[in-house]
Amino acid sequence: MPLSTQLQHGQLLYFAKGENDLSVYENRYFRWMAFGDVVQSVIRKQKPYQLTLPHQWAMTMPLLTLTPKNIVEFGLGAGNHLLFTQHLTPKMQHKVIEANRDVLEAAVQYFPLKSYQECLIHGDANTWLESTNVLQDDWFIFDIYHKTKFADNSYNDLLEKVIERLPTFSVLTINFPETTEKEIKFWLLKLIAKQSHVAEFYSVPHYKNHVIHLIPKVLSKNIKMTSALAQRKQKYWRCFQRQFGLKVG
Repeated sequence: MPLSTQLQHGQLLYFAKGENDLSVYENRYFRWMAFGDVVQSVIRKQKPYQLTLPHQWAMTMPLLTLTPKNIVEFGLGAGNHLLFTQHLTPKMQHKVIEANRDVLEAAVQYFPLKSYQECLIHGDANTWLESTNVLQDDWFIFDIYHKTKFADNSYNDLLEKVIERLPTFSVLTINFPETTEKEIKFWLLKLIAKQSHVAEFYSVPHYKNHVIHLIPKVLSKNIKMTSALAQRKQKYWRCFQRQFGLKVG
């Protein structure tokens, strides 16, 4: 049964009216977070560390060949990536920057993140960048939900700042949840122009997500050139890579 069908009916656990109309639902097998009618994150109640949505496979593709020591993620949702990496190997130091206090509180209250509260930072990504003189982490994940607003360039400005300040030895992963073909071409050209990295592009089947990775040509000394994924999972990731991945620069 398609996941979208399984999430059509659920019990409302939490609702916070505001710009994003944040809600949390659950049924027998899943619990999920939504902004308005857009599902942001889904966990399996029995195995919350498993990735559930197809774009998350695309976003974790660097783990097929690399094991970073330090991860910074912009945008929390229900903490899927944090739960996944910490189950994979707790040696990865994974911190998440989240600006929306409602998201942060709902994630901790309704999803299994209480053990990882020291990894969660309430703050604006732009402020965090400005307060960090030198970026030194191995992998940056940009997964910030935004609604397109007229004459509001804050999202684009923030992403441009992340790309500009990305260290030559660090990986960058960007999730574009709903982006036009013109916008994707714009960002691809900007990313390909970064000579220190190679861009990898994923178009997620049956979803609107597009995922781009910038993989450094010279890796950080902290990044291991091996995968922490089990062999069985590596098989699935490689299959996804062959079907939906494309190196573009």
